[in-house]
Amino acid sequence: MPVARPAPARRPKILIASHDLKFLSLALEWLRDEDRYDFLIDKWAASLKHDEATSEALLSEADVIFAEWCGGQAVWYSQRKRPGQKMFIRLHRFEAFTPAPHQVQINNVDGVIVVSSFFRDYCHRTFGWPLEKIVVIPQYCVAAQFRRPKYDGAAHTLGLVGINDSRKRPHLALDVLRHVRRAEPRFRLRIRSVMPWDIAWVWNKPQQKSYYRDLFEMVRTDPLLADAVLFDRPGPNMAEWFRNIGYLLSTSESEGCHTSVSEALCSGSRAAVIDWDGAADLYPEYVGASASELAESILSMDRAGLSCAEAKEIMDRAAGSFDITRLLNQLRTWFG
Repeated sequence: MPVARPAPARRPKILIASHDLKFLSLALEWLRDEDRYDFLIDKWAASLKHDEATSEALLSEADVIFAEWCGGQAVWYSQRKRPGQKMFIRLHRFEAFTPAPHQVQINNVDGVIVVSSFFRDYCHRTFGWPLEKIVVIPQYCVAAQFRRPKYDGAAHTLGLVGINDSRKRPHLALDVLRHVRRAEPRFRLRIRSVMPWDIAWVWNKPQQKSYYRDLFEMVRTDPLLADAVLFDRPGPNMAEWFRNIGYLLSTSESEGCHTSVSEALCSGSRAAVIDWDGAADLYPEYVGASASELAESILSMDRAGLSCAEAKEIMDRAAGSFDITRLLNQLRTWFG
């Protein structure tokens, strides 16, 4: 954990407004432990639904407003921020394609965090937000937790996290596995995910159900895939799971920054990332345009091997880009 600064004489009151704190909760815990700030939480029922009287009361107390997600809360507070208050927003991904950012009063906002340079440029171009107000900080992880020795067999194990929506395109991961196994049959694929039939909104859609039935039939019948794909249930022990993984695949249609990739790099794994918007800025050495390109990249890395020094370099670079300290330092600067 980073060394905390001395606490100020009067602790600033930080108002956190959000319908979902799952991507911020750990950072808030660390900041609370420093005992520098008084936190006020405005928990919205949904991105566009809240108790306005509660929000008004909290607004009257706050020194700093932080909207986690650029949804209705960012719009509401940007339109009501008072003189002397500061306001900041963190935009992830999906909000960029909703009406909310267009409605934010950016002149009342002191800074915005986005998860990639793609979204920085998109927000500047689409909403007219000044570049000097936008800071790029990908979703964080605690890098030190992932520095663990790999298990035997990790060098020839591909990993994929999350297949609970067809937009994750797990069929492309299977294509990658086929390609690499033609050249090196030791390769396997481990998929860590909730199963699609466990999610009602996915499994109740005929198109989704058909996609996954075809996918699992492919795994069962294709000789290059049968006995080469292992499914792992999700859980909190991601750092332990990454000890099995040599290469993390990202085959989605779109992502914000795909935190699983950054976690994999922090563990010393390498990656193979399809070229979704923003991927080349975050993971330039690991991006390819197709499953065959990703497979060739993996085979090339496999032939070159990976020394302990090279693995350490991967982990060190990833920690510099994705460790929680980047966000904490920015928030301390903003919060005072």
